[in-house]
Amino acid sequence: MLQRFLRDSFLLPAVYLGIILFTCTNCESIPLNTLIQAESPAEIGSTLEQIVSTIPEKKTILFEAMKNNDTFPLFPLSDVIKTSIFTEHQGITYFVFSKKSDKPDTHNFYLGAQQEKLVWDYGVIAYGNNDNLEQMAFKTIHLGNQKEAFKIEGFCGAMCPVVVYFDLSEKAPAVLLRVEQSAFESDIDHDGISEIIGCWGMPSTCNIYRVNNSKVTSTDINKLLGALNVKYRPESSSFVANFSNLEKQFEYIIENGELKINK
Repeated sequence: MLQRFLRDSFLLPAVYLGIILFTCTNCESIPLNTLIQAESPAEIGSTLEQIVSTIPEKKTILFEAMKNNDTFPLFPLSDVIKTSIFTEHQGITYFVFSKKSDKPDTHNFYLGAQQEKLVWDYGVIAYGNNDNLEQMAFKTIHLGNQKEAFKIEGFCGAMCPVVVYFDLSEKAPAVLLRVEQSAFESDIDHDGISEIIGCWGMPSTCNIYRVNNSKVTSTDINKLLGALNVKYRPESSSFVANFSNLEKQFEYIIENGELKINK
C-alpha cells in the first residue's frame, strides 16, 4: 500500500504545475522548482517514515488505581417491578427491574440487588422492550487471586454495551467494576490470573483491568502506545493498533510485563 502511494504521488507535481499555468497571471515570479521539491515523493516518503519511526516496539505496562466514585441509591422494594431474576447468592437476589415512577414511554430496565426489603439501583442495564432482556448474559467467573465474581452483560442497543462485575466474597452487594465497554476475561500476561479487557468506540479504545482482592487497577492501551485505534483479539490475546493515518496495523502481545510488537 505504501509503495503504491509513493508511486502515484510522482504525479502530484505535474498536476499542480498544470493548475498554476492555467490560473496564474504572474507565473514567472514563482519559483517552480521550489514547488516541485516541496511536493516530491522523497519528502512525502520521509514524512511517512517519521510517523513509522514513532511507533513503539515495546512499552512497559503500568497500572493505576481506579477512582471509584460510584454511588448506588437504595429503593424500597415496593417502588420497583421485578422483570427477571438472575441468581441468588448469600441472601442477595440479583435481578432486572423497572421503576414505578418512570413514565410509560421510558422503556428503561435497571440492574438491582435486593437484600431483605431494600433494592440497590446499579443503573440502566437494558432499554426497549422485554425482547432485549434476552440479549443479556450472566455468569460466575474467577478473577485475580481466584476471586469469585458475578458478571452481568447488559443490552441497551447495538452501540451501547454495559457490563457489571459483582464481588461475591462480600456479604452485601459490592460492585467490583462497571464499564460501558465490551468486556472479556483472559490471562493475557500468562501469569495464571485472568484480567478484564474492555474495548469500545469509534475509534476504538481499550483498557486492561486487574483485580487484586477488592481493588481494581487499570491501564489505557491507546494512551500507552499513542495509538489512534486499538482493538482486542480474544483468539490470540493480542491488541491490534493503528497509528495516525497509516492503514498498516501493528499487533501487540504481552510478555514479561511489556506490550511488544508481535513479529
